[in-house]
Amino acid sequence: MRGVERQEQIKSFIHASQKVTVAELSERWEVTEETVRRDLDKLAEQGFVTRIHGGAIWNVTVSRSGTHFLERQNRQDQAKRIIAQNVQGLIRGCTAIAADASTTVLEALRVVGNEPHLKVVTNATEPLAPSEGMSFQLISTGGIFNRNALAFQGETAAQTILRHHFDLAIISCAGLNLVEGVTDSNEAEVAIKRAMVEQADRVSVLADHTKFGRVAFLKLMDLTHISHLVTDERPSQEWVDRCEELGVDLIF
Repeated sequence: MRGVERQEQIKSFIHASQKVTVAELSERWEVTEETVRRDLDKLAEQGFVTRIHGGAIWNVTVSRSGTHFLERQNRQDQAKRIIAQNVQGLIRGCTAIAADASTTVLEALRVVGNEPHLKVVTNATEPLAPSEGMSFQLISTGGIFNRNALAFQGETAAQTILRHHFDLAIISCAGLNLVEGVTDSNEAEVAIKRAMVEQADRVSVLADHTKFGRVAFLKLMDLTHISHLVTDERPSQEWVDRCEELGVDLIF
């Protein structure tokens, strides 16, 4: 198991347990205590945990609703632009799509171009601002406004999505793993994405190269539900082979 993947799993475990020991993690992941200490030091540097004697505790200051949208918007911006260009061929030709509230999907919407026939149902609020680059028909889900995610969530948002049928759902995620599948970090947002997947003929997952091998807190769906996996660079041969095996259209 790669170090980044193990750290994501350990992070999820600490979040659930609140307090762990080095010995406990060492036994659970079958790695040396020195390896665990390095993993915990990395998570402490990222602000997720606080190191204590013999272990670590979860930082209560870490929001369960995830990093603020505007902070996420500035991450991997070059990768998002590449992904946005790579997904355009899938969006064009559709009459109706569902789009989640992720910064990667927003970037894809910004470069759709002149598609006045296209209907886009989204729970995001950022596309609601007037933009010359967005000529499609925009339908907002409404719902409970999450200021951190700049998105509508809750039952109203989900029911709006379930009243529509989509040619394509374009969603992002926090992690992609060959065993665990597609995972994400926010329960309310996962519920919205699952509704989009349920109502779409095809599903495009947009994920930059840093998401591969990672496992986030919540299972979103299995890899078998993906129609297109759109990323910014060629993943490992293991991923290429697995996508071919599952019939997933890998675009990079």
